[in-house]
Amino acid sequence: MMNIFHRSALLFLICNSYYGIVKADPQNPTLSSKTVSNSRTEDIAQLNPAFIYTPMDVKLAVKRGELVEKKGRKIDWLINRNRQNPFWVRGNGGRSHDSYVWCSDLDGIFLSSEAYQAASLYTTDKQLQTLETTGAIVQQLEFTIHLTSVPHIARWIWQKNKKANPGDVTVIKFVLSDDHNHFFTATSDALSHVETKGSISFSGVTPVHSFSNVNVSGDYNYSATFNRTDFVPWTVAKPYYSANYHVYFPLFDKNGMPRIKSDVKKLTLHIITQTGELDANFTLNRKKKLM
Repeated sequence: MMNIFHRSALLFLICNSYYGIVKADPQNPTLSSKTVSNSRTEDIAQLNPAFIYTPMDVKLAVKRGELVEKKGRKIDWLINRNRQNPFWVRGNGGRSHDSYVWCSDLDGIFLSSEAYQAASLYTTDKQLQTLETTGAIVQQLEFTIHLTSVPHIARWIWQKNKKANPGDVTVIKFVLSDDHNHFFTATSDALSHVETKGSISFSGVTPVHSFSNVNVSGDYNYSATFNRTDFVPWTVAKPYYSANYHVYFPLFDKNGMPRIKSDVKKLTLHIITQTGELDANFTLNRKKKLM
């Protein structure tokens, strides 16, 4: 219905995704099992392969971004590859079709987006060139969330009017879980959001039926009933509420051990609001083509 989340803000978050540079083992085409980041040794041997990019993976992701730009497509084609509409599991019901969740760290989207940006500006991204020879690992998993609560005006007698609720977009907590019942909470300093509100107009027509009877006397007496329907236009403005969030979950604990292990197939972002809970599912599938 509407999307008041500015694409430039989302693009900024995607293209500034923080990922680590990993040195490749010259005797092995895959990445080494250890890397040092922020003076901490991290073990990537057990890290889910969805977050490990070999030099070939990086090249394919970069090539994809360049081809998308060359074909004249908008960068939205890349950004929205894994966009999800969250669904209510508590509070309200159904899928929230006016809310979206993005994760730029899956399927090399952050690499392709940067390559797209460089190609559109006819420049060369030196950092991408480095990653094409060293490979990369994702240090933290980032999510961008756009929540909207809109009113609903009943158009049929069996429907009910529904007001927009600011509690639907006010998040209390973000929790990430995997399919092995491991739960991770975003730290408080990782949560940032922008709230907006406004009004949305609805319009339509209301049928008004009228009846009249006419009695005629003369050689023949008869009566007639006339039906008339007038359509009266109407317009009403109702408030809506929206909020944008950007949260991240570190993929390594303080001891350098990976949190999302190699046997994990699905991640679920739990968005706990004042009125209930929204969930968004993401599949970790390294067999998905980067091109």
